[in-house]
Amino acid sequence: MRVECQTVRAFVENLHMGEPVEKAVWIDESRREISEHKVLCSLQASAVVQMKVGGEFLLSYGEDLGFDFSDGKSRKEGSVKMKSRRDYLEECCNDMGLMVRPGIVSE
Repeated sequence: MRVECQTVRAFVENLHMGEPVEKAVWIDESRREISEHKVLCSLQASAVVQMKVGGEFLLSYGEDLGFDFSDGKSRKEGSVKMKSRRDYLEECCNDMGLMVRPGIVSE
């Protein structure tokens, strides 16, 4: 089974449904160049969760967080949102005693 979340808050809530395998959550940041002066910032997180009632599921979260612009004004809107979401996710993982690892888990 796979559970996909559209928000980091939903991802964290679903982490509480069981025990993440290897006590780990994988987090990946990406910056994809859209044009010469525009970069899309995205954040993904995943974990395999062992449910309290038995069985396990792949939990995933992914969100495009906006753009960074380097058109003379150097706006970092996407990076600011990505840092905020990542900091929140890392804080929740630390509170739960989970390790944060780079990358994502896939089926």
